Amino acid sequence: MTIISSQNAKLKKIKALRSKKGRDKYGAYIVEGVNILKDLSPKDAKIIELYLKQSQYQKLKFLEESLGVQAYIVADALFDAVSDTKTPSGALAVAQITESKEISGNTLIMLCGISDAGNMGTILRTAAARGVKTALIYGDCVDIYSPKVIRAAMGASFYVNAVKIDYKEIDNLLRSYDLLGLDACGKSIYDYERNNKKIIIAVGSEAHGLPQSVKERCAEILSLPMEGKIESLNAAVSISIALYML
Repeated sequence: MTIISSQNAKLKKIKALRSKKGRDKYGAYIVEGVNILKDLSPKDAKIIELYLKQSQYQKLKFLEESLGVQAYIVADALFDAVSDTKTPSGALAVAQITESKEISGNTLIMLCGISDAGNMGTILRTAAARGVKTALIYGDCVDIYSPKVIRAAMGASFYVNAVKIDYKEIDNLLRSYDLLGLDACGKSIYDYERNNKKIIIAVGSEAHGLPQSVKERCAEILSLPMEGKIESLNAAVSISIALYML
């Protein structure tokens, strides 16, 4: 099927999925970019629709087989209009939101009030690279299904299970895990010895840091030593370094 009208219902749905309200309404989100889609399989994400730019169809039609979905071909100007990127790669998919409360792994991360989509995506990408299976989402964070987070994560969103939790659920987890908070006022991370403990590494927003409700539950508050006049690091950089060190 070739889509040649801007009034097409499916294109209107894609535009709606750019917003949190639209994603909640349809229970779906956008995955855009050839580099992300080419590495996915049906077991990684439940792709329900695939859209390919008309001029790129012959080059990208292999995605139909790898994702197990027949593509809608979209006229070039219309594809560019619904794309969320400045230079569309020509491939866009709609995936079903499949949230899970399953928490697993000896190392977890907790993201508290992370509002920047680039930071969120980078954190998930690093977590996936380190084999972290679960990211705990606490407080008012950016929507993990926003197009910018999905792109910044470069596919990692499909390998790290993001679980929204409240402070009561934190207390339940602390029966099995030590909570380690990252804060500039903590002791040096070099002085911490893990000794095979199951841990949760928590990071807060750059503007507000860790919430007090998280700090008071931490077994340790750790910092990354800095020299000169630098007082803090980007949240994504901080937790990425900690994941490799711990």
